[in-house]
Amino acid sequence: TLDTTAVKDDDRPLTVNNVTVNEGSPYAVFTVSGAASQQAKLSLTAGTATLTDDFGPTLQYSTDGGANWSSYTAATYVTLNGSGKLLVRTPIVQDEDYEISETFTLVATNTGGVANDTTGVDKGIGTIKDDGTGDIFKDDGTLDTTAVKDDDRPLTVNNVTVNEGS
Repeated sequence: TLDTTAVKDDDRPLTVNNVTVNEGSPYAVFTVSGAASQQAKLSLTAGTATLTDDFGPTLQYSTDGGANWSSYTAATYVTLNGSGKLLVRTPIVQDEDYEISETFTLVATNTGGVANDTTGVDKGIGTIKDDGTGDIFKDDGTLDTTAVKDDDRPLTVNNVTVNEGS
């Protein structure tokens, strides 16, 4: 009999964009691109950002442009929509420490298990900014251009010498 539920081998490349988010953003939202109905396995890797302290650990995905989100279960494949797109988000953890820029990686692997290691396009770098820059995403995955951005840089106060007659 025909097994219609089997994961099919597909070695076509997947791409993942890089994102730069403000630490005040509730999520980092990546776009995974490939062929229509292609499947992808997802994973997060810490860089200078620490899993659970700075981002993650959960992943959610949307095949309808961010209208609905589903929890991703490790070691399963997610099907890209008819346009060959998949939105993937992970929470960003806001703290009060100034940490400059921190990075982490979202990896998307095709069902053939082939990574594009020579080009790196199957990996998206997430950069978390703590200096009043970076994007803030809304729950639907779109940019919130009016949100106040987190800036944990320390303030400085200069010394002043004045004449008492001033």
